[in-house]
Amino acid sequence: MKNFSISKKSVSIAPDFELNQESTKNRYLTVKLLSSYLHISTSYIYKKISDNSIPHIKIDKRIIFDRELIDLWLSNNCQPFEDFPSIKSA
Repeated sequence: MKNFSISKKSVSIAPDFELNQESTKNRYLTVKLLSSYLHISTSYIYKKISDNSIPHIKIDKRIIFDRELIDLWLSNNCQPFEDFPSIKSA
């Protein structure tokens, strides 16, 4: 843990805070980083993956998440979203 002095008081920063800062820098997140980013358990994430109800990418046995798609998924009330084709104007 890192300690910082603020007004002669010592404040401890939890290790998950550092992990959360790291998760906001990366576009692609692992299950562990997503868990920290959303403050939810990894088991809940794995359940959502098995239900295919969270946007994810599988590379062999590895699972990663695009943070931009996760943010869009959250803004859509955790419902699957579909891109509608755009209509070209004449």
